[in-house]
Amino acid sequence: MKDCVGNELNIGDKIVCSDGYYSELLLGEVVDLTDKTILCKVVRSSHQNGDAFKTRKYPYQVHLIKD
Repeated sequence: MKDCVGNELNIGDKIVCSDGYYSELLLGEVVDLTDKTILCKVVRSSHQNGDAFKTRKYPYQVHLIKD
């Protein structure tokens, strides 16, 4: 699976993704890949209380963070 600009995604990759309302960027990690979606563990958000949570995103909502 590839992100919004064509970078190959793998489990464990660090990513930036949009929230459900496209009003915020979330920092996370790829947990699982399916045929159409990416399961992400969000580790940083301005609206969360410090706990990580999981969410499903489409490839156009995700961008790989390169070191």
